[in-house]
Amino acid sequence: MKNDIIALDVGTKRIGVARANIIAKLPQPLPAINNDNTLSDSIKQLINTYRPDYIVVGLPRNLSGEETKQTAYTKQFAIEELPKDVKIVWQDETLSSKVAAERTGRTKELDSEAACLILEDYFKEQYDVSQ
Repeated sequence: MKNDIIALDVGTKRIGVARANIIAKLPQPLPAINNDNTLSDSIKQLINTYRPDYIVVGLPRNLSGEETKQTAYTKQFAIEELPKDVKIVWQDETLSSKVAAERTGRTKELDSEAACLILEDYFKEQYDVSQ
């Protein structure tokens, strides 16, 4: 067990990626993965490099908390692309891309910054890091 966690912000063009050590709880953006014909190999390489204890996947919903087409796409992505032997944890990602855009001001880092926000929210909910 390496105590690493990977977070993904799933998009139709790119997958934002972040990692953190479960002890330090400091999300670090990693290069986004293109959602194209190299996706499976990129996911395998990511898993082999970091050997995460689990993967936190951002689950999109609308502002009323209801599922959307992107929610269905994200769930299907997890089923088809993520390894079956790694635990998947769902984390609400409402407005993560909007906040990431405000934080970075650059679209190039937007996807992985959104993955960092997903991981930060996960830590807040699971570990109450504010104390």
